[in-house]
Amino acid sequence: MFLIYVLILYICSIGCSFFIKNDSNLFKIKNIIGFCILISILQVLYYPFQYFKCSSLVFHIITSIIILLTFLKGIFNLKLKDFEFLKKYEFYVLYILIFIIIKIIPGLEAGDDWFYMSLFIDNADINSINTINPRTGLLTGIDSVYLYQGFYQLMSFLYKIQDLIFPNNVTNIYYSYRTTVTLLMIIFSSNILYFIREKYKDKTNNIVFYFIQILSILLVGVLEWSHIYWGSFMLFQIFIPLYFIVFNEYKNNNKLKYILFVI
Repeated sequence: MFLIYVLILYICSIGCSFFIKNDSNLFKIKNIIGFCILISILQVLYYPFQYFKCSSLVFHIITSIIILLTFLKGIFNLKLKDFEFLKKYEFYVLYILIFIIIKIIPGLEAGDDWFYMSLFIDNADINSINTINPRTGLLTGIDSVYLYQGFYQLMSFLYKIQDLIFPNNVTNIYYSYRTTVTLLMIIFSSNILYFIREKYKDKTNNIVFYFIQILSILLVGVLEWSHIYWGSFMLFQIFIPLYFIVFNEYKNNNKLKYILFVI
């Protein structure tokens, strides 16, 4: 099932990036930009319903509508180039590193997983949605809505779908959250690495660039790669590099300021 979730979210991300043209320098990472826009849309729509402490059913309806609309848009904008990551070694290197090598290293389980996964499970079926500060675990007001609250509700939505299909299965939260998000972020991370390689391939010796890629992966750190499904742990692999890439393109095209603002 997690492969289906990844495919749906990937296509939804493409649906949110329809304004990036085929000849744009950002085309190869449009899916990552689209994912940021998708999360931003959900976040903005969630705010008033968080304020009025609506039930999780309201959030699921909102999410369903947005996912459906962006998925249909993504289908119409889908191109064969959008799956080029399957032909790039960066994807398979990260897949093996994260899903195989890191998984056999002891002591890498996230200590706060119990809190996050319980939060998603609880928020998937609740009468009054929680606004929780994940730094403290405290139930707070609208003034303390955290940066990834929209992301949390999306994860709760995925868990709800998984639980409806496979009721009361203890592995539901792993498939709908950890495995799904990890694979999606592996795709995004590999696209970042590939984008940089393609952009500078004529300016740097291949051997030197391979060394730079390896060094970049190592500098991120084992802990960050093993917990890439956490919102805050995605920063160094994806969102900070993405911001600098878009900012660099923005210097030559100020029409990108809206994308820069969203990211």
